[in-house]
Amino acid sequence: MIYFPSAIPPAAQIVERNAPMASAHLDALSARHASIDGQISAELLRPLPDATRITRLKRQKLRIKEELAAGSVKG
Repeated sequence: MIYFPSAIPPAAQIVERNAPMASAHLDALSARHASIDGQISAELLRPLPDATRITRLKRQKLRIKEELAAGSVKG
């Protein structure tokens, strides 16, 4: 196997190329997080809120929050 160091881009270039995509992904996650927050608020305002739906939404929101935290650490 022949290794050509110039043919492999430096890690910094790979990160820079993926930065806009990562930023767009984090923006989408942030928007989804806000949307779920609004859904939770709307459900809580109902005369008889659905506790199961609220729990499911809160879990989704937490997963997104964790992914946002992981994504901001990597970037």
